Amino acid sequence: MKTQEDNSVITKAGRPRKQMKKDQRLTLVCTKTERVFISKWAKERGLTVSEYLRVMAFTREEDIKPEFSREARPLLVQLNYLLGNLKEMLEKEQGMPFTALKLAGIKSILQQVSNLQTTLMPYTN
Repeated sequence: MKTQEDNSVITKAGRPRKQMKKDQRLTLVCTKTERVFISKWAKERGLTVSEYLRVMAFTREEDIKPEFSREARPLLVQLNYLLGNLKEMLEKEQGMPFTALKLAGIKSILQQVSNLQTTLMPYTN
């Protein structure tokens, strides 16, 4: 092995040592389907499976944006539609008194939003 003497410090030729050596193994047991999904998600983010799992393990739950399933997406579209209608109704009536009919419409939209929120709760946990 080739060495060089430099001010009484011996340095080795070759690859430099890593600052933090990863010498611990952790075994994960999962189904084949879970493995496929984990690999797919890692690839989408340009990471190895190990890097992806490490990132996910050390990311706080508040930092993770929820991903909704296909069943939840139509409900989210409906929720956005209802909120858009509500916003539009409130902007048009700014400074003007509400009629009983418009107030009933707003209450109906709010009730539908509340129902959708209850329906979406299982998808966010």
